[in-house]
Amino acid sequence: MVGAAGAVGVISQGRKVLVLRRSLADEFLPGGYDLPGGGLEPGESADDAVKREVFEETGIPVSIVSRLGTTSFVSRKDGKRKVLAIFLLKPNGDDRKVVLSQEHDEYRWIDGSGIDALFGPENLMGKVLRRYFAARR
Repeated sequence: MVGAAGAVGVISQGRKVLVLRRSLADEFLPGGYDLPGGGLEPGESADDAVKREVFEETGIPVSIVSRLGTTSFVSRKDGKRKVLAIFLLKPNGDDRKVVLSQEHDEYRWIDGSGIDALFGPENLMGKVLRRYFAARR
């Protein structure tokens, strides 16, 4: 994927997906909810980045089920337009124990009804999840 700056994963377990809360000590969006994922390393594909980032942030090794799409946004950090690849992921094996990195301090498995309580109407990850759950109806 040309131009991708980052990749996030929707990890599905039954009818719920995993969301993470950014640490209150984190400089970027402290206390905000997010999907696991992050930036691409130089020369890294979005596919490899999402698997690496999800494992770093959750301790869960994953496989890609499908690419759900891409979205773009203007970065709050540098004001530049970024492209984000979005993947549907499944945990490898039966071990779904979440071990959070220092970037996050809480996780939840939510269904579609839990989105509004955690994400504002304009939150990009909230929009991604709303589209994901709408497509599953």
